[in-house]
Amino acid sequence: MSKKIYLVTNRKLAGDNYYHAIEQSIKGGIDGIILREKDLPTEKLLPIAVKIKQIIGDKNIKLIINSNIEVAKAIKSDGIHMPYKEFMGLEVKYNALIGVSVHSVKEAIQAQKSGADYLICGHVFQTDCKKGLEPRGVSWLTDILKKVTIPVIPIGGITPKTIDAITHLPISAVAVMSLIMESKNAKNVIKKLKENRL
Repeated sequence: MSKKIYLVTNRKLAGDNYYHAIEQSIKGGIDGIILREKDLPTEKLLPIAVKIKQIIGDKNIKLIINSNIEVAKAIKSDGIHMPYKEFMGLEVKYNALIGVSVHSVKEAIQAQKSGADYLICGHVFQTDCKKGLEPRGVSWLTDILKKVTIPVIPIGGITPKTIDAITHLPISAVAVMSLIMESKNAKNVIKKLKENRL
């Protein structure tokens, strides 16, 4: 079965290419978008979320909002994604998918116990987004997969060259950020990932 591909947005990486990269990734066959502009207040994040939802239109692509439940509820997003500590302190209910970023096996186990629907785990490979930080590696990802039963989505340094090292694992999807956000031809990048993801 093929793995899904999720785009994690970063307007600082994309600059003026932001919406073009999103549109191109949709044309390339992306399966979901996680709107991750955590520094923006609600009033600035909401119009971005609305525009991305409009770009998606009636396509079967999930739109997940990072951290901001107010925006997630306003646009009726498919889910919300949260850092581990934020998720563990969550008091507001949100009746949709809840994803959690984890950085250890212990966090993964605890997030599952606490009701997470899926996990994003990283960073697996070397990436410019985490300069100077040692990647956690494939064996670390494998350890998490052995300990949880909810969907696991690796992130960090995933490219058409590195994806082969993880596609044999029982992951449900992969998440990419800089690969798409910095690309002038995201459509082709997604297609290359798809060619190597089976």
